[in-house]
Amino acid sequence: MSKAIMMAVGLALAGSALAQGSVSTDQATSEDLKQVALLRSMMEIPTIADQHPDVYYRNLGIEAYQDGDKQRALQMLLKSSSYADKLSQAMVAMMYWNGEGTPVDRPRAYAWMDLAADRGYHDLLVQRERYWSQLSEAERKQALDVGRGVYDEYGDKRSLDRLQQKLSAVAARVTGSHAGFQGDGNTLFESGINNGRRMDPNRSFQSIMEGSSGTVVDNSQRYASQVWDAKQYARLKDIEWTLATGHVEVGDLQVVHPAGTSNASASH
Repeated sequence: MSKAIMMAVGLALAGSALAQGSVSTDQATSEDLKQVALLRSMMEIPTIADQHPDVYYRNLGIEAYQDGDKQRALQMLLKSSSYADKLSQAMVAMMYWNGEGTPVDRPRAYAWMDLAADRGYHDLLVQRERYWSQLSEAERKQALDVGRGVYDEYGDKRSLDRLQQKLSAVAARVTGSHAGFQGDGNTLFESGINNGRRMDPNRSFQSIMEGSSGTVVDNSQRYASQVWDAKQYARLKDIEWTLATGHVEVGDLQVVHPAGTSNASASH
């Protein structure tokens, strides 16, 4: 996006936070940092990342933007925003402000940036205040009116509930007992053969042993609650945001994918 905010938040992690205020770096415990590292490693696997609709639709939106389809880009970013993705909400605000894929609507842009900044992220707060300073009195009144509808539909309460429904549907497919036992097995994700997707179950064990390379993921990590519980997931993304170094970068949108991988076309 020609004037989009691109946050230096690391790999595939960007978006919402659960805490009432953003978590500062000195408040993150060593256990928090371990959980952030685990979440990051799991989200680097496309098969897992694609099951998170906030990331999935954000990447589709960025791809559409880069392809010049601004209307589709806005639609996909709105979808991502409905799953509490703060970065997507900030991008939606920028598109309304600049009139990309939609007519210019500065009051609506402010309402979206206000939502994006509601967890206290410094750079988004700065952008929100910049927008407010450029609105007329009539536009400010309109922004407050529009904002009520935006918050009602896309605020964290509804968006995190929506995200939990999606993540719970995926977690329910875990192989294990009804009592919650997930086993101590592993899952092999191929690398360089199938874009990091899960190993084809129809391939013989011998062929796997003789020629395949990939990443073996402990199922206890793959199905860890911080990956599939929306509240924990959101909280760790909040910590990830605050741990990131650097400032807002102004430049073209870039799809955030591990090297050598591509976005899946599966529906959510």
